[in-house]
Amino acid sequence: MIKALIITLAMILSGVGAAQAQNVVTINGEATYYGESDDSPAMARQKALEAARINALAREFGTVISQTTVQRDVADRSGEQTFFSSLSASEVNGEWIADDGDPQFTTELDSDGHYIVRCKVRIKARALSNLAADFNATVLRNGTTPRHADTDFRSGDDLFLSFSAPADGFLTVYLTVGDDVMTLLPYSSSTSGRVPVRHGREYVFFSADKADKNLGVPDELTMVTDKAIEHNRLYVLFSPNEFTKAIDHASADTSLPRSLTYSDFVRWLSKVRRTDRKMGMKVFNLVIHGN
Repeated sequence: MIKALIITLAMILSGVGAAQAQNVVTINGEATYYGESDDSPAMARQKALEAARINALAREFGTVISQTTVQRDVADRSGEQTFFSSLSASEVNGEWIADDGDPQFTTELDSDGHYIVRCKVRIKARALSNLAADFNATVLRNGTTPRHADTDFRSGDDLFLSFSAPADGFLTVYLTVGDDVMTLLPYSSSTSGRVPVRHGREYVFFSADKADKNLGVPDELTMVTDKAIEHNRLYVLFSPNEFTKAIDHASADTSLPRSLTYSDFVRWLSKVRRTDRKMGMKVFNLVIHGN
């Protein structure tokens, strides 16, 4: 049930004053996004734009070690091709401030009717500071110990997340689902928009056995798909500063977490990361294989 997100950029907005700050540069980027079957035209364009921004940042400022690389094999009339999604917003050493002019798009359909969108963009950007808080986060599959660390799931597998931080602070976790984003933390049972965590403590989320009662009744997560393979993206954000989750809404399906639109999520993420330079973010590429 989780939609593929090949490359996602957490857009870090800045105001006019920040755009005039020292060391802001103007750079170019381009990318091609190969869409999934349920991509809307607008979503395919947005993903191509995000990828182009990330590529510009990577070329100008360099990258850190990638957390994961997702490979997707696609067969079409031109033969089988392999595409990699190896960069995310947490893996480049620069941040996007604003577009300089309108992005340029070209769109076509492949033999299966999927969108292929090429984007060229000119952006204003700057190097990342050293203020972002560091923390440990690990995706776990079908177990809650370090040996269960994995981002490669089979439909029906359970997902857990281990977490620890060097300072007291606040945490939130989101998962992209097509054009929507699910709020995984805070739990749906929580009456607060915040997840306070303490330094030096090892947390395991989405587990009834490992639950911290102060954080609410845990939502237990099972990854499912009716496709041969699907790709997801998990966002983990931590800050020593207090912040509140994005405005979200209960789903008509009560078995699902609360959610918001992808565009609303990006606007919220842009705002909180613009105002809090100490907020750290890790993004995980997840894969679900159908049975």
